[in-house]
Amino acid sequence: MNREQPFLVSTGKNVEMSPVLFNISAGDTDESDDALAEKDRKPKKETAFDQEMRVRCEVFQKRYEEQINAYFGTPDVSFTLKPGEGAYIDLEKISVNIDPKLLFEYGLSDAETLFVNFHEAEHFRDMLENPDAYERNFERIKQTTETHSAFPKALHRLFNCVDDILVNKQVMRRFHAGTGVKNALYPKLFASADLSKNSTGAPTPRHQQFMYALLRQAMLPDEAVTIDPEVAEAIEKVQKSIGGKTDLIDFINDREAMEGTLVRVNDGRKKEGKESIDTVQFRFFQMWQQAVPVFEELYKKDLADRKAPPRSGGSEKSGGQGEPGGEKSQPGEGDPFVNDPFEGAIPDPISQENAIPGAGALNRQIAAKKKQALEDMLGVKKEDLDAYKRDFQSVETYIDRLSKVFDRVIERRKTVRRVLRKSVKEGVMLDPRKAAVALAEIKAGHDDPQVMLDYEKRESMQNLPSEFEFTLVCDGSGSMRGNEKEVLQRKLAVLVAEALTEFQMRLEKERRRGEDIQLNIKTEVRMFATDDYEVKRMGDTLTHPDRVKMHKVLRQLPGGGNNEPATFEAIEKEQFHPKVEQKLREGEMKKVILFLTDGESDGVAIKRCRERLEDRVGEKKSGEGNGLVIVGIGFGEGRSVIETYKPNGYYAESLEHVLEIFEKFLEEIIDTL
Repeated sequence: MNREQPFLVSTGKNVEMSPVLFNISAGDTDESDDALAEKDRKPKKETAFDQEMRVRCEVFQKRYEEQINAYFGTPDVSFTLKPGEGAYIDLEKISVNIDPKLLFEYGLSDAETLFVNFHEAEHFRDMLENPDAYERNFERIKQTTETHSAFPKALHRLFNCVDDILVNKQVMRRFHAGTGVKNALYPKLFASADLSKNSTGAPTPRHQQFMYALLRQAMLPDEAVTIDPEVAEAIEKVQKSIGGKTDLIDFINDREAMEGTLVRVNDGRKKEGKESIDTVQFRFFQMWQQAVPVFEELYKKDLADRKAPPRSGGSEKSGGQGEPGGEKSQPGEGDPFVNDPFEGAIPDPISQENAIPGAGALNRQIAAKKKQALEDMLGVKKEDLDAYKRDFQSVETYIDRLSKVFDRVIERRKTVRRVLRKSVKEGVMLDPRKAAVALAEIKAGHDDPQVMLDYEKRESMQNLPSEFEFTLVCDGSGSMRGNEKEVLQRKLAVLVAEALTEFQMRLEKERRRGEDIQLNIKTEVRMFATDDYEVKRMGDTLTHPDRVKMHKVLRQLPGGGNNEPATFEAIEKEQFHPKVEQKLREGEMKKVILFLTDGESDGVAIKRCRERLEDRVGEKKSGEGNGLVIVGIGFGEGRSVIETYKPNGYYAESLEHVLEIFEKFLEEIIDTL
């Protein structure tokens, strides 16, 4: 049944034979392209059989095309059943055509044809998971000619048998009638349970018994197969190769078991600095480690039999023709086992190997389509967002730690709090102060004394700021470019923006739950160099375009000198007006402006700018200061910040210390809210 058909890759306008898929038809002839073209131009007379086949295919297409697409369950790839067009991939429409005529010619019923279509869809689903792994596996198979020039063909067949077990299990899980159809189909594919000999009584080569026994036993487990004791021993060896009671073949065809094991495997690979692998790669790895060596040993014994007198019950010609050894020929030529009695047991009208280039192209097309859809939705390029995510992941643990501070602030901010103090007859606990009273009342005959405690609501009046604004000012001068300081600064910006946006989102969530929490958080990121730059505008949200813009600016610092006064002036002009100054003065707002610098700044000019802003706000009437906090964190040559930003000047002896100071300051300032 495994008569492979030409598999084309189409761009949508012209269907052309893929160069990689050139020699794939088992029924190829030596006719030239011109002769074939001439032949195609001559109209062919439709026979009664052709007409019957065409009508049946059209009915099948109309009835089942929608069902097959619903089975596949993804809009990424569609399946078509266009009769007479062969099997092909249309890259423009992102679709796969399976010609039902190819299956009806094998004498399958509609249900069996549908099962095989689902079978092909599952093969394709698995290939799309990792086409590169499939391609590498096929290339590795091709390199096994040292055993014999025809060994790659046999080895490919082994992988096909094991893959069929996997995809058929998936079909039976997703197709409610799948088990019944499988039970009807596979006795047709394996006419006999005796795999030890062919229809003429000649012995079947051991390696063929091995791979077909694996497939038949998995598909028809209630019917025992007859195989040589040596082959049975080999199968048992493979099944037990991973230890314990786990059957290797069952294991590598059980996605859930594989995924569970892969978690542990990939944890180990991560510790070793290796890339993670997926289920496709892991399956192939297990096959090469455990099954292939056993299979190869059987194949070599079968080759030895071709040189020795025939085994009992057979003749020299029974198992095929050709002699091993001599000059190496191309895989498939001079095959000593060319007569495969169970070749039709694999119902694949499409060759996996030939479909791989198309699957790879299709996968890239799908990825490009998804990427474009994502970029259209988010308004940013995926590569830029991925770069941002990498920096975010490096500071994510700090954000998680700050979450505890957010929780403390939110708890303090709740205006209505539950207090366990209400005296009731039925409550959550006995009031320990009334234990003696309870005992006395019960003795006096009062069965239901009011001695229990329950929760009641209590108003909590607090005088806290209702607005919090945080401005991070980054150093964009030339001394920051292209070094570790630049990377650290960028990560600090991500930390501030993400942490405070997360805080704002939590507050909004509490308000949606009915809590009257009067606090709003806004963040801003600016940068000084020769001039002032707005990196992320002041606001209580953080969109993906905001993230990407901020990240890109901080990855491409402008360079130049240190002009902090320009940033002070911009902040003063944009954000300081009488209403804000009054809020800061009366404690309704807290505003933090934090400068990062590696030195070479004009300390005198910065002090003047600081004093001007502080004078505009003034002190509270009680003389306790105000809600404005101007901070400097220096590193490298920036030791002068201690004096310039006194009493809020900090110097880090190392870059690691910068993060510690930054996190501690952020935690302390948030905790005051």
